[in-house]
Amino acid sequence: MIKTVYVILISLFLLTTALTFAQNWTGNVNLFLGAKALDKDEWELFQVEEQTQFGILVDWGKTDWPVNIAIDILASRAVESTIIADYEASTEELNLGVRRVFGDIVRPYIGGGVAAINASLKGSTYGISVSDSDHAVGLWVNGGICLNIGNTFNVGLDLRYSHAKVKLFDNDFHIGGIHVGLVLGYHW
Repeated sequence: MIKTVYVILISLFLLTTALTFAQNWTGNVNLFLGAKALDKDEWELFQVEEQTQFGILVDWGKTDWPVNIAIDILASRAVESTIIADYEASTEELNLGVRRVFGDIVRPYIGGGVAAINASLKGSTYGISVSDSDHAVGLWVNGGICLNIGNTFNVGLDLRYSHAKVKLFDNDFHIGGIHVGLVLGYHW
């Protein structure tokens, strides 16, 4: 999964560099820093339902297209230590879809599409460690608002929801959730 993320990031960088110099193209590359909230009822036992999240949000398209193509990569993680055990949970998401951006200086947006999500859960107690991971395909939707500064820099907020279900340790877990974060990036 990590190699795939690096290949995608390098490809996105090359694509956005090429599109920056092409006429009639527009797009955004934004860093995301925030939090992800998993289903409390399912994850509360491990106390890892609130996770720190980071990622990169990319969209591009021709200026006359009604929507841009969107590719977002997000990773979240939480670690919790109790008297009895230590737990670590993480998710990685690849969101593919479309995003509609409105406005010029103040730029609200909405988007959605398909989400490929991987999750892992690790636990250790008294020197014994166990772990499990699974992946699933689901859906994502997002909305947000960016302030465009100097016609090239974005600063804003992103709110999104993703949904997918996996089996970890023979139990069903929802690995999507509510994501909230700050975005900072580049617009062309």
